[in-house]
Amino acid sequence: MPDFHTLQKPAVETESPSSSVFDLPVQSSGPTTRPAHHRLRTTTDTDRDNSPHPESPSQLVVISGGSGGNSICKAFDNACFVLPVSDDGGSSSEIIRVLGGPSIGDIRSRLVRLIPPAPPSSILSAIREILSYRLPADVSEREARDDWRDIVEGRSPLWAGIPSDRKETIRGFLVHFEGEVLKRAHKNFSFLNGSIGNYFLSGAQMFFRSLPSAIFLFSSITNSQANILPVIVTNHTVTIAAELCEISHPVNPSPSFEDSDPHEQCDSDLLSPLDGMASPVSHRSNVMYTQDDKECGYEPLKSRICRLYYINAYGHEVHPTPNPEYIKSLSTAEALLYSCGSLWTR
Repeated sequence: MPDFHTLQKPAVETESPSSSVFDLPVQSSGPTTRPAHHRLRTTTDTDRDNSPHPESPSQLVVISGGSGGNSICKAFDNACFVLPVSDDGGSSSEIIRVLGGPSIGDIRSRLVRLIPPAPPSSILSAIREILSYRLPADVSEREARDDWRDIVEGRSPLWAGIPSDRKETIRGFLVHFEGEVLKRAHKNFSFLNGSIGNYFLSGAQMFFRSLPSAIFLFSSITNSQANILPVIVTNHTVTIAAELCEISHPVNPSPSFEDSDPHEQCDSDLLSPLDGMASPVSHRSNVMYTQDDKECGYEPLKSRICRLYYINAYGHEVHPTPNPEYIKSLSTAEALLYSCGSLWTR
């Protein structure tokens, strides 16, 4: 009887326009000498104990942000990558402003970076191109929307070379994303510099109401064996905050904290940015930074940092629980790599 716990890829892989991304081959009955990284592995303890080919634990846990960690991630084999859901820059900030939910920009960036290499004319290369594509930033809002419309309606040249099954899978979640944006049309979502990969991952996260499920879908479509874990599993917005030891000059609070509708703050929807973990209280003024600050160099803080903590979309301190899979990976890893971000290195 075939063993369904450890599924093997066939010796010769062909890409058929009619094949499904979820058509997984069954292990052959004969002996095999394929390396372990070709196996599609399950994560439950029961399967791990019963399988004749037990899953080997991750040898390395890499904790990092997006851009900096992407430069070194391919240097590691059999690594578990732990990524934050608190980044609120770039295209992620616009998604959070209008739709709420966790930030997926760093996770999408790592997923794209770890797509296996493929010839330029291959299906995988075409999928990589569309999921890493950004809408133009130096055009009018109408021109950016027209570009988005061509993609979501399936007319864009970016779809060339992608089989219909995978095209419609990706497009289906882009359509779902647009539907959620249209429900909030009064917030005037901007598509300028928007990441199609972010829109796809965000649409999947909203559809499944599960970020790990969205990550699995992205990995399945791109044939990626990368082990990527969000440090927090949540459907709400969380942002990292730093409290300074001394009072600095007050500045205008973030628009995302002040301009929100008070009626929306009481929204009990699971995808609402308000996570219900803190009561509305007056918050301190925040020191604001922009993407331009990042490119030109940050001005030094007026005081050293006393503590770091998480806040929700309205600036209230929250205490989220770490992802259990992340905690489990720490107990099985042989080494931990902590890649410091700009908070510490600037």
